Amino acid sequence: VGTWVKGTDGIYSLSGCPAGHQRQTDRCVPCAVCTTGKWCARADYITDSNAVGVGCQTCPIGAECDGSALRTKTNLQGARWLLVGQRYFLQSCPVGHRLLDNT
Repeated sequence: VGTWVKGTDGIYSLSGCPAGHQRQTDRCVPCAVCTTGKWCARADYITDSNAVGVGCQTCPIGAECDGSALRTKTNLQGARWLLVGQRYFLQSCPVGHRLLDNT
């Protein structure tokens, strides 16, 4: 799994991983996905599948994930998420909802 490039020395090296995978030096490791359906709170997300050192993250409270991406639960529109390092934090809720805890 992944994109491999042949170097001038004839040796192949990993240059990228598909969405939903954590890139390590010589392999792509899949992030956790839902066992039923596409989106759930038990799956992970990842901010950059092509960067070494960027890991799969646990889906935060208020979100549902699909192994690669994150969205507000039930795809509720109008929430604002802030990316800090590799983790997303809910910053504000849509009209008619309120933020209880963003940790």
